[in-house]
Amino acid sequence: MVEGNDSQIKFAILVSSDQFFDGIFLSALLKENSNGSYDIVRFVSNNDMIVEDLDEKEKVLVRKTTNYEPENIFNLFVRKSKYSISVYNTEIAKMKAVYDNKENLRRNDSIFAKILNYIDSQAKEIYSILAANPDIIVAVRQPHAKQILKSDCFNITDEKSAVHPKFSFFPDGSIHYSMNISHSGQIIPLNNIERKDVKIVCTNPCMAVFMLENYASTYGSRILVFENARSTILNPFFLKSEIVVKPENVDHYCKSFISDMLSKFDVILDGITAVNVNVSPVLKLTIDKSLNHKSSLVPTVEYQYDDKTFNYNLDNSSKGVEYAGFVNGRPKFFIVERNTIMENCILEAVLETGLTKSNDHLICEDNSAEHNIYQWISDYNGLIDNVITDAPKFIPLEPRLVYQHDVIGDWYDLKMYVEVGEDKIRFKEIAMLIKNGEHIFNFEDGRFFVIPDIWFSTYADLAKVASASKTDDVRLHRSSTVLLETVLEKKEIPTLTNVKVDVPDFVNATLRKYQIEGFQFLVNHYLSAIGCILLDDMGLGKTLQTITLLAYIHRESVERRKSQPTPTSAQSDTTQMTQRSLFDDFEPTPVAEQNIPSTDETKSLQASLVVVPAALLTNWRREFEKFCPSLTIYTHAGKDRKKNLKVVFKSYDIVLVSSNLLQKDSHLFVEMMPESMVIDESHKLKNANTKFHQAMRGIKPHFVVGLSGTPIENSIVDLHSQFAIVNPYLLGSLSDFKKTYMKGDEITAESREAIGRIIAPHTLRRTRNEVLGDLPQLTEIVCSLDMDDKQAEMYEMEKSAARNEVMKIINSDESGVKALTALIRLRKLALHPKMYEETYNSDNPKTRWIIDFLKEVREEHHKVIIFATFSTYFNYLAKELEETGISSLIFTGETRNPEYVLDKFQNDESVTALLTTYQKGGTGLNLTAASYVIHAEQWYNPQLTDQATARAHRSGQTKPVTSYHLLLKDSIDEKIFNLAKKKRDVANGTLDMAKMSAEMALDLI
Repeated sequence: MVEGNDSQIKFAILVSSDQFFDGIFLSALLKENSNGSYDIVRFVSNNDMIVEDLDEKEKVLVRKTTNYEPENIFNLFVRKSKYSISVYNTEIAKMKAVYDNKENLRRNDSIFAKILNYIDSQAKEIYSILAANPDIIVAVRQPHAKQILKSDCFNITDEKSAVHPKFSFFPDGSIHYSMNISHSGQIIPLNNIERKDVKIVCTNPCMAVFMLENYASTYGSRILVFENARSTILNPFFLKSEIVVKPENVDHYCKSFISDMLSKFDVILDGITAVNVNVSPVLKLTIDKSLNHKSSLVPTVEYQYDDKTFNYNLDNSSKGVEYAGFVNGRPKFFIVERNTIMENCILEAVLETGLTKSNDHLICEDNSAEHNIYQWISDYNGLIDNVITDAPKFIPLEPRLVYQHDVIGDWYDLKMYVEVGEDKIRFKEIAMLIKNGEHIFNFEDGRFFVIPDIWFSTYADLAKVASASKTDDVRLHRSSTVLLETVLEKKEIPTLTNVKVDVPDFVNATLRKYQIEGFQFLVNHYLSAIGCILLDDMGLGKTLQTITLLAYIHRESVERRKSQPTPTSAQSDTTQMTQRSLFDDFEPTPVAEQNIPSTDETKSLQASLVVVPAALLTNWRREFEKFCPSLTIYTHAGKDRKKNLKVVFKSYDIVLVSSNLLQKDSHLFVEMMPESMVIDESHKLKNANTKFHQAMRGIKPHFVVGLSGTPIENSIVDLHSQFAIVNPYLLGSLSDFKKTYMKGDEITAESREAIGRIIAPHTLRRTRNEVLGDLPQLTEIVCSLDMDDKQAEMYEMEKSAARNEVMKIINSDESGVKALTALIRLRKLALHPKMYEETYNSDNPKTRWIIDFLKEVREEHHKVIIFATFSTYFNYLAKELEETGISSLIFTGETRNPEYVLDKFQNDESVTALLTTYQKGGTGLNLTAASYVIHAEQWYNPQLTDQATARAHRSGQTKPVTSYHLLLKDSIDEKIFNLAKKKRDVANGTLDMAKMSAEMALDLI
């Protein structure tokens, strides 16, 4: 509404015409006169001063209607071409004439077609705004009219209209094609409407103003939107009432044109037979070897009706139309009402079995081997109604492992065979194939069958043993539970217990539900004497769950110890002497002050050994004293530490030792057989060749549990090293493990899944849902930097271009993708202009700040992690750091030796900075060597940013951590940072970039 004293002045959108276009929107100001009509005060363009008096939605409408002006269109599309504006007017007129008379003109064949696409996009956006704001006046402006009558005004609604082609078959054999439209349930023949009473404002989909009061008394002028049709389908019928097809052309016309129209529109047929087919579809898979010389399956759908079968490719068509020719003297069609929901459900069920789509084919997820499709047929042949195979000698039978076994002491002797139908094969022959990764077993007569994929995970370790055996039998120790379970029935071997035990009463803590579940997990593995790993995320209480387990293990001797002399006074003094910050350096209590209780000959359990990083030794002792003070604890530390550990293990419940000291005193521990052994941060066992790993292998506990906050999938080799201590019979030797599951330094997704199935019963991981409260101080600092002059100039130009680009595509189907693309260009320019323009040779404020900062902290021997999302940025940054003498490492998805890079950053004092992406280095890493984190680029997801900072600010960190956010003033950096801060503060949420809209992008620009 126009501000001012004259309240009679109103803003309006008028539908008019110009020399080129049949229907265009214009912004205007109207004033109501004494006759109840409106006088047109003036038309409004975007550059008019009066625009400032309009409200926001009116300003948007003015901006979009201004885009229709010839000069603006000329500047957008032909300013750099050979045309002057006068020549342009002539050429556009010619092109329009061609377009109007050629329905099949490709929309990108001419400048005019591009202009038409642009105007369509503007019209759709204007329509959306008007539909949402019914208070805005919308009217048709008659040619050269200076007034708008009330009858010219109309409302815009969301109600959609439809076109209804009509085909009539006449006795002379001709077909007459006419057009109808429908609105609000009323069908109106298009030949009753004169062309002058229609103004087409959008061609695709057709959006036109119809003056319907001339034809239907219940309707006035209004915009009709035909969602399923372009304007070209209506244009011929403004010139003539119908199109006549001669008899000799009818058969071809039915096959091509009428069939196509029946599949797209609600068609009216007169004198033509149409049979609706409504039956359930069947998925048909046909073997095809043409896809990269590999076998694949081609999916089609079949609809069976009487004796007819209709086949279709998988697509989104709602109808299938089949022309049956002339039946009883008239054309006949079968209209198959395709059940696309059911089609997709069937396909999804097939895809869930391990197939994936590749263009029009279905392939196995790992299509590197010929066997996969045949394997799939073998596994799921009964799932699909019809599978056509071109492999007649393929045996689609499931092989079956059969066995006999004898138990001799602690050993199981297994005699195993594989049966396929009537055929019987020694398992050792199959084992050799499994070990070598060969999936096809060939008989001498040319027949073959596929060894199931699951055997390559289930029987992988068993196959290694069997293939190495000198006989056809396989001998396994009873402790090889996992291998035994792959063959024997559960009743034939000891299985993992599944009992519910109460949390010991003397544990001074109330465990949460998930902690009780973790305790039960640990107890059942202890009772089964099978090692396991607790992988809960940091902050979920792995220490408490483990202490509760140890309390349960040693509860049987609690009452006996109550009557024994205990070192309460000395230990109490020690506790008081060692009260300090969790992250202070630990000075161990002298062993002399840790009075050893008198040995109780009735004590049946050896002590449990708890191996922890040196930095956490004090923390573990405090946790024991806090949660279970009744357990007696010996800390193996200090110069006077006890040499005879046999007495200690018989007298105490818990023996605490650092991993470093255990390695040093490995000769003292090698003879020990603790009741259980706990390894905190068990992921540090990643290198089986270290002295620490060798020292751990020398200890023979009854039960082992590993604790780690690092997901086991981060490194499969590290995983193997952990289980080599925790459960050494689970994954076999490292060399065989690599041969079975790895290709070079990589592991396939299939192998990863197989390993996951093997270890799943023996690992438990829950992610953290709250911040760890006892970490060192975290300080976050926002650094606002000024752009270089040249960078600022480039940024303003790109920002304007990005804004214009996003404005054009608002509400379009591709608006989200294009908006993201526009934002990416701005983000690159803000990060380093060279990423935007390679020839840029001026200063970059972020790089300058980083270099100055690193020079300063390097003097104090601090380390820094620098995060960004674009890995290419680090190529520029690393080069400039090298030129200034600052040592840095790059850690991205392209890093060839990631473990070496991380280890070097953590331990090499000459390295100052680690350059890494949020995607690669933002999660799952322990980078406590760093005390500074720099976010060179801002990210939309505040949780990802926090996780990145947590690589340094985490358990084991002994120094305060400072996190810097580098923001360029007046750039997208500030917008993203503020948006992320708002999401964190208000809802602890994230911005889903997959749902980025053009409007959201405009706010960020």
